[in-house]
Amino acid sequence: MPMWLLITAFGDCSVLLPVFLVTAAWLISRAVTRRNGLLWILTVFICIAVVGLSKLMYMSWDIGIPGLDFSGFSGHTALSSLIWPLVPALLIPERNVLLRRTAIALGVLLAVGVAASRLGLGVHSISEVILGGMLGFGFTAGFFFKLRNTTPRNSAPAWQIGISLLLPLLLCYGHTFPSQQLLKHIAISVSGHDTVFNNAPGTHY
Repeated sequence: MPMWLLITAFGDCSVLLPVFLVTAAWLISRAVTRRNGLLWILTVFICIAVVGLSKLMYMSWDIGIPGLDFSGFSGHTALSSLIWPLVPALLIPERNVLLRRTAIALGVLLAVGVAASRLGLGVHSISEVILGGMLGFGFTAGFFFKLRNTTPRNSAPAWQIGISLLLPLLLCYGHTFPSQQLLKHIAISVSGHDTVFNNAPGTHY
Protein backbone atom coordinates (compact mmCIF):
# COMPACT_ATOMS: atom_id res chain seq x y z
CA MET A 1 0.00 0.00 0.00
CA PRO A 2 1.42 3.45 -0.91
CA MET A 3 2.77 5.53 1.97
CA TRP A 4 0.16 8.27 1.54
CA LEU A 5 -2.66 5.75 1.89
CA LEU A 6 -1.14 4.41 5.09
CA ILE A 7 -0.98 7.90 6.56
CA THR A 8 -4.32 9.18 5.30
CA ALA A 9 -6.09 6.22 6.95
CA PHE A 10 -5.41 7.87 10.32
CA GLY A 11 -7.65 10.74 9.21
CA ASP A 12 -10.61 8.62 8.16
CA CYS A 13 -13.77 8.87 10.26
CA SER A 14 -13.75 5.08 10.63
CA VAL A 15 -10.73 5.61 12.92
CA LEU A 16 -11.32 9.09 14.29
CA LEU A 17 -14.92 8.61 15.42
CA PRO A 18 -14.19 5.50 17.57
CA VAL A 19 -11.14 7.24 19.10
CA PHE A 20 -13.31 10.30 19.79
CA LEU A 21 -16.03 8.16 21.39
CA VAL A 22 -13.58 6.22 23.58
CA THR A 23 -12.02 9.48 24.77
CA ALA A 24 -15.46 10.93 25.49
CA ALA A 25 -16.41 7.82 27.45
CA TRP A 26 -13.28 8.07 29.64
CA LEU A 27 -13.92 11.75 30.34
CA ILE A 28 -17.63 11.45 31.09
CA SER A 29 -17.14 8.40 33.33
CA ARG A 30 -15.28 10.52 35.91
CA ALA A 31 -16.94 13.43 37.67
CA VAL A 32 -13.74 15.49 37.69
CA THR A 33 -13.44 15.37 33.87
CA ARG A 34 -17.12 15.28 32.95
CA ARG A 35 -17.25 18.96 32.01
CA ASN A 36 -14.26 18.52 29.71
CA GLY A 37 -15.97 15.49 28.19
CA LEU A 38 -19.12 17.41 27.36
CA LEU A 39 -17.07 20.26 25.90
CA TRP A 40 -15.08 17.70 23.88
CA ILE A 41 -18.25 16.22 22.40
CA LEU A 42 -19.65 19.66 21.55
CA THR A 43 -16.39 20.81 19.93
CA VAL A 44 -16.02 17.74 17.72
CA PHE A 45 -19.65 17.85 16.62
CA ILE A 46 -19.41 21.54 15.72
CA CYS A 47 -16.26 20.87 13.68
CA ILE A 48 -17.96 17.98 11.85
CA ALA A 49 -21.01 20.17 11.21
CA VAL A 50 -18.92 23.02 9.76
CA VAL A 51 -17.02 20.65 7.46
CA GLY A 52 -20.18 18.88 6.36
CA LEU A 53 -22.04 22.13 5.74
CA SER A 54 -19.20 23.51 3.61
CA LYS A 55 -19.33 20.41 1.42
CA LEU A 56 -23.10 20.34 1.21
CA MET A 57 -23.19 23.97 0.11
CA TYR A 58 -21.02 23.10 -2.87
CA MET A 59 -22.50 19.69 -3.68
CA SER A 60 -26.06 21.02 -3.49
CA TRP A 61 -25.85 24.51 -4.95
CA ASP A 62 -22.31 24.97 -6.36
CA ILE A 63 -21.41 27.43 -3.58
CA GLY A 64 -17.66 27.48 -3.05
CA ILE A 65 -14.67 29.77 -3.53
CA PRO A 66 -13.74 29.38 -7.22
CA GLY A 67 -10.67 31.60 -7.02
CA LEU A 68 -9.21 29.32 -4.37
CA ASP A 69 -10.39 26.04 -5.90
CA PHE A 70 -12.33 25.50 -2.68
CA SER A 71 -15.41 23.26 -2.55
CA GLY A 72 -15.33 22.38 1.16
CA PHE A 73 -12.95 21.91 4.06
CA SER A 74 -10.81 18.78 4.03
CA GLY A 75 -12.52 16.72 6.70
CA HIS A 76 -9.56 14.37 7.14
CA THR A 77 -7.34 17.37 7.83
CA ALA A 78 -9.76 19.28 10.05
CA LEU A 79 -10.71 16.37 12.28
CA SER A 80 -7.14 15.03 12.53
CA SER A 81 -5.96 18.51 13.56
CA LEU A 82 -8.60 18.53 16.28
CA ILE A 83 -8.62 14.96 17.57
CA TRP A 84 -5.03 13.70 17.49
CA PRO A 85 -3.47 16.58 19.47
CA LEU A 86 -6.31 16.78 21.98
CA VAL A 87 -6.67 13.11 22.91
CA PRO A 88 -3.38 13.06 24.88
CA ALA A 89 -4.07 16.56 26.23
CA LEU A 90 -7.35 15.32 27.67
CA LEU A 91 -6.25 11.91 28.97
CA ILE A 92 -2.68 12.47 30.22
CA PRO A 93 -2.49 14.37 33.54
CA GLU A 94 -0.58 17.64 33.63
CA ARG A 95 1.84 16.23 36.21
CA ASN A 96 3.27 13.98 33.45
CA VAL A 97 4.67 17.02 31.68
CA LEU A 98 7.18 15.37 29.33
CA LEU A 99 4.88 12.50 28.31
CA ARG A 100 1.94 14.84 27.77
CA ARG A 101 3.87 17.37 25.68
CA THR A 102 5.54 14.63 23.64
CA ALA A 103 2.22 12.94 22.91
CA ILE A 104 0.59 16.25 21.94
CA ALA A 105 3.52 17.03 19.60
CA LEU A 106 3.20 13.60 17.99
CA GLY A 107 -0.53 14.23 17.55
CA VAL A 108 0.22 17.49 15.77
CA LEU A 109 2.77 15.76 13.52
CA LEU A 110 0.28 13.02 12.67
CA ALA A 111 -2.33 15.64 11.76
CA VAL A 112 0.19 17.43 9.52
CA GLY A 113 1.03 14.07 7.93
CA VAL A 114 -2.65 13.43 7.20
CA ALA A 115 -2.92 16.89 5.63
CA ALA A 116 0.11 16.20 3.43
CA SER A 117 -1.35 12.85 2.42
CA ARG A 118 -4.51 14.50 1.11
CA LEU A 119 -2.36 16.60 -1.20
CA GLY A 120 -0.12 13.66 -2.09
CA LEU A 121 -3.13 11.59 -3.10
CA GLY A 122 -4.58 14.48 -5.10
CA VAL A 123 -8.00 14.33 -3.46
CA HIS A 124 -8.00 17.93 -2.22
CA SER A 125 -6.78 21.29 -3.40
CA ILE A 126 -4.18 23.21 -1.40
CA SER A 127 -6.79 25.68 -0.17
CA GLU A 128 -9.09 22.90 1.07
CA VAL A 129 -6.26 21.32 3.05
CA ILE A 130 -4.88 24.59 4.45
CA LEU A 131 -8.31 25.89 5.45
CA GLY A 132 -9.20 22.48 6.89
CA GLY A 133 -6.04 22.59 9.01
CA MET A 134 -6.80 26.14 10.13
CA LEU A 135 -10.31 25.06 11.12
CA GLY A 136 -9.15 22.01 13.08
CA PHE A 137 -6.19 23.68 14.79
CA GLY A 138 -8.39 26.71 15.51
CA PHE A 139 -10.82 24.51 17.43
CA THR A 140 -7.83 22.85 19.12
CA ALA A 141 -6.40 26.20 20.25
CA GLY A 142 -9.77 27.27 21.62
CA PHE A 143 -10.15 23.99 23.45
CA PHE A 144 -6.65 24.28 24.96
CA PHE A 145 -7.58 27.73 26.24
CA LYS A 146 -10.67 26.30 27.96
CA LEU A 147 -8.69 23.28 29.18
CA ARG A 148 -6.07 25.23 31.12
CA ASN A 149 -5.72 24.03 34.73
CA THR A 150 -8.68 21.66 34.40
CA THR A 151 -6.82 18.44 33.56
CA PRO A 152 -6.93 16.13 36.63
CA ARG A 153 -3.72 15.35 38.49
CA ASN A 154 -4.57 11.66 38.34
CA SER A 155 -6.12 9.57 35.60
CA ALA A 156 -7.21 5.99 35.04
CA PRO A 157 -4.34 3.48 34.72
CA ALA A 158 -2.34 4.21 31.59
CA TRP A 159 -2.57 0.62 30.36
CA GLN A 160 -6.38 0.74 30.47
CA ILE A 161 -6.50 3.97 28.49
CA GLY A 162 -3.88 2.67 26.06
CA ILE A 163 -5.73 -0.56 25.36
CA SER A 164 -9.08 1.21 24.97
CA LEU A 165 -7.57 3.52 22.34
CA LEU A 166 -5.56 0.80 20.64
CA LEU A 167 -8.58 -1.43 20.08
CA PRO A 168 -10.44 0.93 17.70
CA LEU A 169 -7.18 1.51 15.82
CA LEU A 170 -6.64 -2.22 15.34
CA LEU A 171 -10.27 -2.90 14.45
CA CYS A 172 -11.01 0.15 12.29
CA TYR A 173 -7.73 1.18 10.68
CA GLY A 174 -7.84 0.69 6.91
CA HIS A 175 -11.62 0.90 6.67
CA THR A 176 -13.36 3.77 4.87
CA PHE A 177 -16.28 5.58 6.43
CA PRO A 178 -18.99 6.23 3.77
CA SER A 179 -19.12 9.96 4.46
CA GLN A 180 -18.99 10.94 0.79
CA GLN A 181 -21.93 8.72 -0.10
CA LEU A 182 -23.89 10.07 2.88
CA LEU A 183 -23.18 13.66 1.89
CA LYS A 184 -24.24 12.96 -1.70
CA HIS A 185 -27.53 11.48 -0.52
CA ILE A 186 -28.21 14.48 1.72
CA ALA A 187 -27.21 16.96 -1.02
CA ILE A 188 -29.58 15.39 -3.55
CA SER A 189 -32.38 15.32 -0.97
CA VAL A 190 -32.07 18.96 0.09
CA SER A 191 -31.34 20.42 -3.35
CA GLY A 192 -33.90 18.49 -5.37
CA HIS A 193 -31.31 17.88 -8.11
CA ASP A 194 -30.73 14.53 -9.78
CA THR A 195 -27.00 14.66 -9.06
CA VAL A 196 -24.46 16.72 -7.13
CA PHE A 197 -21.95 19.33 -8.20
CA ASN A 198 -18.53 17.77 -8.48
CA ASN A 199 -15.11 19.38 -8.42
CA ALA A 200 -11.93 17.32 -8.59
CA PRO A 201 -9.87 17.63 -6.51
CA GLY A 202 -12.15 18.45 -3.63
CA THR A 203 -14.68 15.66 -3.51
CA HIS A 204 -13.39 13.57 -0.61
CA TYR A 205 -14.41 14.05 3.00
